Amino acid sequence: MQTTQVSPASVLAIQAVNLTAPKEFLVKRRGVSPVEADELAVEYTRFLQICATNMEVRFPVSAQVDEFWHAHMLYSKEYREMCEEVFGALFNHNPVTSEEQRLLLMPDYINNTLPTYERMFGQEPSQKFWPKAGPNAAICTGDSDNDSGDDD
Repeated sequence: MQTTQVSPASVLAIQAVNLTAPKEFLVKRRGVSPVEADELAVEYTRFLQICATNMEVRFPVSAQVDEFWHAHMLYSKEYREMCEEVFGALFNHNPVTSEEQRLLLMPDYINNTLPTYERMFGQEPSQKFWPKAGPNAAICTGDSDNDSGDDD
C-alpha cells in the first residue's frame, strides 16, 4: 500500500458534498431509517476519502456502502460535480456480476480497504457496514476516468 494521505482540498470537498437527496431517497424509497441513512452517509464519505488516497489501488466496497453510492449516482449532476472536484474525472462504479468475481475482489477488500479505513479513521470499520466476510463484502470497486490510462 502506497499512501494513506488525502489532500486537504479533497477531504474538504468530500466533507462538503451535500448528501441530503441520497439520504432522503434511501429513507423514502428503500425504507432505510433516517439514523441509518446518516450513518451510511458517513461511511460513504469515508469510502470516498479512502479511494482518494491512491487511485492506483483497488478499494472494494461493501454492499451496504454501495447502496449509498447507488443513491448518490442517481443525482447525476451532483455526483458528477463531486467526482470532478475530488477525483478530477468521473469516479466509475464497477460492480461484480458473479460470486466468482466477488471472491476475486476479497483480497483487495481485506488487504486494502479495511486496513486503510482503520489507519485513516483510527478505528476498525463497523461490521454493520463493513463485514469482513460473506456475500455483502467486496461487491464492487471504482476507478477514475482520469486514471484509466486513456488519454481520450
